[in-house]
Amino acid sequence: MSELFNYDDSSSSSAISKNELRGKFFSTPEIRDYLARDSKTLTFKDDHPDLVSDDKNKEKSDYYELEIYRLLKDRLPYRGYVETSSFYFEGTHNDIVSDLPRYKSTQHSNNNIYVDSLSDIYSILALANHISYPLCFELPKDFSQKHQFLLFPMIKDEHASTMIIIFDNERNHVLAGIFINSRNSFYYNDMVKPYWDISSQEMPEFVAVGTENKYNLPGLPKEAFEILSKQAIDADTKPPIDQDYIQKSWFISNALNIRFGRKIPLVNASHNLQIGLGDKNCSLYSINFLEGIQKLLLSEGPGVYKLAKQLDEGNSSEKQQATQKLEEIFQNKLKKYLPCYYDTNLERKTSEQIKEFHIHQRWDIGSDFIKSLDLLKKARIL
Repeated sequence: MSELFNYDDSSSSSAISKNELRGKFFSTPEIRDYLARDSKTLTFKDDHPDLVSDDKNKEKSDYYELEIYRLLKDRLPYRGYVETSSFYFEGTHNDIVSDLPRYKSTQHSNNNIYVDSLSDIYSILALANHISYPLCFELPKDFSQKHQFLLFPMIKDEHASTMIIIFDNERNHVLAGIFINSRNSFYYNDMVKPYWDISSQEMPEFVAVGTENKYNLPGLPKEAFEILSKQAIDADTKPPIDQDYIQKSWFISNALNIRFGRKIPLVNASHNLQIGLGDKNCSLYSINFLEGIQKLLLSEGPGVYKLAKQLDEGNSSEKQQATQKLEEIFQNKLKKYLPCYYDTNLERKTSEQIKEFHIHQRWDIGSDFIKSLDLLKKARIL
């Protein structure tokens, strides 16, 4: 078994052969179904599954199963820690928060929703800028102009949270962002809002394909370049304040600049959940928020979109009203879709109940990976 899960073999033919064998190993129903069994079939003790390894009685103990988890400790989420309380106290596992939300998003049939992989705030802001100029930038392959809600598991300073971008796909215009953290603390004011409000330093320049390009600038098809040229202001024109704009280059006669100066409205709709002692489950909160948000948007999507337009276009009073209503939706109505954290009266469950849920979820996430060859490949197990 140690040979099968030895990833240090540099021989490519051997590596391919081993990958095929690993694929067959995890595709064997008896093996897959046992390793991916539901957490409800297990007992837990001292914050980890009650599995026992006995060298002298390998067949009748959990020796072989635990050996697999030891060998895959750095690849299979959480299972490498099943023998100690680190199973619960181990912090954010970036691989799962990156891959699992997109995998789970296929379970919800809302074509207006795009779920991205783990991103930092700078990457999210860059994408929010780029989707407004689809002629100029290469966008993620799964993103299309039909999407109105872009969901992100977000990472900042090793803490995972959740970001939603609301997009007017008829005007190629980002309306607003919604930020949701698992604890309603200084994190928003000190760690998110300041970065969100900083005008982008990105000032991309483009030329038309086939024209002089001695500075090796990105080239746009002539038709796209002509469309943008009609929107461009002259180089010596005073630019608009707090707005994105296209400007003819000061230095290169045949080039255009895009300047991102607009501050996108951001609503803080955080929940005060992650307050239990030793609770390092920010990645799990983000995964569960993302799944709940998708279910919420199936019914609330049109109203959320309308409020985001009001936040973008309204006067100061209308903007304030839209902000309050969006906070109400994502702080209170969302609770209905988070039964892991809120009871039937929409009251926060106790920290002990939330902890128990997360202990079970950590096991079940490992099962999600074992049942999916796609996720096993993403985890570099196959």
